[in-house]
Amino acid sequence: MNLTYSPTTAQEVDASLLSSYYRANVSGNPVLASSAQVKTSTYRLYLSSATVTTPTANDQPFGNASRNIARAPNYGDLDIGIHKRFPLWSESSALEFRAEAFNVFNHANYQAPDGVTTDSTFGQITTTFPAREMQGALKLYF
Repeated sequence: MNLTYSPTTAQEVDASLLSSYYRANVSGNPVLASSAQVKTSTYRLYLSSATVTTPTANDQPFGNASRNIARAPNYGDLDIGIHKRFPLWSESSALEFRAEAFNVFNHANYQAPDGVTTDSTFGQITTTFPAREMQGALKLYF
């Protein structure tokens, strides 16, 4: 993920430039250690605001952060599908049973944190990928 910021009017070099060119200044590891991450019921603090700052000089709007400087939390999940076809009264007729489960172990997979330093939610992860999902189906061929 990239660490960027929304420039002020005085900092804008060219209005046609994408905001991804405006990178923040980094003075250390932007990802907090797992023991220092704050977890509440609404968010998880993942990035450190102490090591990531917004450039303040209007003549130097580009920070020293490189592209893809941080990684989001690990993603792990296991999906399983069971399919069985049962023959019926003729060769062309059958009953097919399907059962599928996604994220079987119901592991909480966090999405990427907010990487825009000028946002009030900088460094926070506020969303997760879906929890365990299961589905079943019967299909009759005749």
